[in-house]
Amino acid sequence: MIRENISSLTLSIAAVLAASALTVALYARTSEPVFDTSREGLDAEALTFISQSSYQKNRSFSGTVIAEYDATLAFELAGTVVAMSSRVGDVVSKGQIVAQLDRRTIEASLKSIQAQYERGLAQKRLSDLQLQRATELLTSGAISQYQFDEAQLNADANTATVQALLADIELITVNQTNTELRSPFDGVINSQYLSVGDTVAPGTPVYSVAALSGREVMIGVPENVIDHLELGQQVQLQAGTVAVEGRLVGISNTLDRMTRTRALRIELPNTLTLPPGQMINLKQTVTIDEIGGWLPMTAITEGNRGLWTALKLVSNEDGKLIAQQAAIEILDFADDQVYVRGLLTDGDRVVAAGTHRVVPGMIVIPTDAR
Repeated sequence: MIRENISSLTLSIAAVLAASALTVALYARTSEPVFDTSREGLDAEALTFISQSSYQKNRSFSGTVIAEYDATLAFELAGTVVAMSSRVGDVVSKGQIVAQLDRRTIEASLKSIQAQYERGLAQKRLSDLQLQRATELLTSGAISQYQFDEAQLNADANTATVQALLADIELITVNQTNTELRSPFDGVINSQYLSVGDTVAPGTPVYSVAALSGREVMIGVPENVIDHLELGQQVQLQAGTVAVEGRLVGISNTLDRMTRTRALRIELPNTLTLPPGQMINLKQTVTIDEIGGWLPMTAITEGNRGLWTALKLVSNEDGKLIAQQAAIEILDFADDQVYVRGLLTDGDRVVAAGTHRVVPGMIVIPTDAR
């Protein structure tokens, strides 16, 4: 039994050793093409790393098209809606009546006040005549000073009453006008909130209307972008597939607490007919102060613990170039390039492509990268 176990163990060990030898042989065979022994090195594309103190990045910021004028129309009075002459999508002109309130109560009040006003005028005329007569009588000594003062005060009171009634008439006339809701500018009705028969309180929204012409864009951008902008400058915008040029006309001086951005107001050309609410993007080139340099993505490989590495070429004792790992940190991306910093200095030669064929310590014959 013991001899059988020893024999089985011996066979197992022999099988493991044979498998290991086969693996080494296969690895050696697959590794053979990596080295060009005839030239004592491997051809590889290389580039010169250029260090810089900053870089430029094209950024895009989203905003919304707004009308130059955009208002919510409402009555200043309480009442019942008796007419609505416009619907959503209708084009309205400045001063056009778009809705009306029942004005019968106001008209009745106006008639009542006008009647009081006529009576007040009559009383005023009478008191004026009495004052004129009292003045003559006071001069001749026919009445006392007290009687004259009484006539004077009565005339003054009637004058004040007439003036108050006249003010009431003017107020009711204004309220009569306010029963008509008019468009404040040429525009388009975008929303309707009420119908005929509804009872409204002062300020209840009836319509929303946006101006026909005059389009602007409101876009929030970070503080560091503001430093590169000036009022009046032309900026590049993108509305879907349409490229648009606008003019910067306003910069908010308040930082939004939620987005940490400041609002830009950009004026669009009058010939542009973008609808309010449409999304639009601001294209802006930003300079970012960060020391580093650009490498193609083909020049970097993922290292340990989330780090990245590049292969730079250094001279050995024989004057030949060998590959050496250099740890780097990726700061930014742009198309098929990355902006990096790390163990690379200005002028270093770096393997630009085919890094999977090169291992640290290998002799490399660099060719200029395209």
